[in-house]
Amino acid sequence: MRNRGISLLELLVILTILGLFIVILLPALAHAKEFVSRNECAANLKQLGVAASMFAREHPQGNYPTLYAADTPLITESGARTDTERFLVVPCLNPADLHPEYIANTRAFVCPGLPQSASFDGNFDAVVDDEGHLAEKRGLGLAAQSYMYLGWNLDQIAEKTSRESSDLFGGSDVLSVPAPLALGIGPVLDEMKRTEDPTLADKDIPVPEGMGTRGTTTIHRLREGMERYGVTDINNTAPSAKAEAAIWVLSDRVSVPQDGFVGGANVLFKDGHVEFVVYPEKNPVTPGMAHFLDSLQ
Repeated sequence: MRNRGISLLELLVILTILGLFIVILLPALAHAKEFVSRNECAANLKQLGVAASMFAREHPQGNYPTLYAADTPLITESGARTDTERFLVVPCLNPADLHPEYIANTRAFVCPGLPQSASFDGNFDAVVDDEGHLAEKRGLGLAAQSYMYLGWNLDQIAEKTSRESSDLFGGSDVLSVPAPLALGIGPVLDEMKRTEDPTLADKDIPVPEGMGTRGTTTIHRLREGMERYGVTDINNTAPSAKAEAAIWVLSDRVSVPQDGFVGGANVLFKDGHVEFVVYPEKNPVTPGMAHFLDSLQ
């Protein structure tokens, strides 16, 4: 009996079925890749959190590291060194504070979920584009795009927190951000840029009543020590543990829901645990925080 070949119609049916399988499987594969990257990112955050806590234990006042605020030599996108230095204020950890004394692997400062992370060369050079802006896909800019860090105890920026225009600290007048950021953190960062004074990043910030840590008039620096969280009884550590479990230290950049993906961010809390916080569930994964970060670019 002679074998009959596949007809054009049968071939089209097979290709159609294969196409349907691909359409069905691609989102699942994308979600699986996102899940793996999210777990790797959580591991990085834990590693950075341990290093930051070790740093604080050796600091005279128990302070956690400050955000990046330093005179920085600039290089071009082609890798050429320039004779220019710029005082940069960037909402991320300064790798020089933790590497190599507290953390050996510089890749911990870069989110594995970013497409450019595979080409990271371990250097945190300040690469600038033709317009003088920090290049987001290289060096220090890549670290800044990976993990957001401010260094203050901001527990009053939930989604329903009152907002102010970001033009109060030189941002866009069309963006509104939580009042503690607009009236507290933002102006301090703006003043740091004007005065080129990095010590401002290591101080508490006075704010109007109700906008500070625990609703006080002061946004406190992140520090070790129970007294920072309203705990005075050293024989009763439960309130301290509960407080530290709610204080965020680091997070990856806030993403908004799109194309079937759940928005949110991995967040490291002061007690050392990391959780994925769904957008816009709670501090710091809120629209206001996303707008605040946008205003700093």
